Amino acid sequence: MKGIFRISLIVTLFGLAVVSCVEDPPSGENYQDQFVGNWNVLEKTGINAPQSYVVEIVRGGTQDEIFIKGLYNNPAIMVKAELFGLELDIPFQWSDSISFTGSGQANIGFDQITIDFKANDGSGDDQVRAILAP
Repeated sequence: MKGIFRISLIVTLFGLAVVSCVEDPPSGENYQDQFVGNWNVLEKTGINAPQSYVVEIVRGGTQDEIFIKGLYNNPAIMVKAELFGLELDIPFQWSDSISFTGSGQANIGFDQITIDFKANDGSGDDQVRAILAP
């Protein structure tokens, strides 16, 4: 009985050692490079819709962060977004005296990004759906 116990213990400890040395798989794909660049924007909804303009998306301080320059057709605006794979989250923030919050998603081919955001310059919430295309 002692022999079976020892062999079981050795096999178990060996198995734990091997499992603890295996690298964890990556938490998800990073698409930051695909988001970066100039995008043509068409605002489908919102106070000023329809309107078209260009934004520039640049890298943030981490691989899961981007900045959208020129959103809401305002060149002074720079909005931070956090990336989660193909999805992005715009946490509540202020830029050029306008508050922003929202979310969006790119399609797998990165030929379209849809962003739904709320902007408020003090006159009330403006619910905007913007379609970005290269």
